[in-house]
Amino acid sequence: MLLRGLMLKGSGPAVVATAGGAHGGSLTLEDCYVSGSRCGLVLRERAVGTLRRSVLCKCGEDGIQASGGGAALIESCSIFDNARHGVVVSGRGSSVRISRSMLSNNGGAGVAVDQEGGGRVEDNDLRNNALGPCVVGEASKTRVAVGSNLT
Repeated sequence: MLLRGLMLKGSGPAVVATAGGAHGGSLTLEDCYVSGSRCGLVLRERAVGTLRRSVLCKCGEDGIQASGGGAALIESCSIFDNARHGVVVSGRGSSVRISRSMLSNNGGAGVAVDQEGGGRVEDNDLRNNALGPCVVGEASKTRVAVGSNLT
């Protein structure tokens, strides 16, 4: 599914949620503004989300959550002013790839990865997050590559 040029505001558990199921599923957000709800975007059960030139902000918890094998590709996005983390990746098979994006002023970390989640975080602005730019749990340390970020 492709969502382009939309303003999406919510008040429930997530503004946009997708579960892939047995065959996976995909969602692309381009040039969108997502705010409100507990989370801006939730990807689970092998769902794959691609975000380009979008804003995810002012969520009650996290801007983006990828779990249960969910994956996110985030390029040239702004993820800020979320009550908890900008992006959370948790669980084996879950991953994130973030580049050329700004993740700042979040109540937790810019990016948080744990429980055997993985990813690559490069060429981003990760300044001014309450718990630091990137927090990686012990079970994910060998699965995450972090480099060339402003911190």
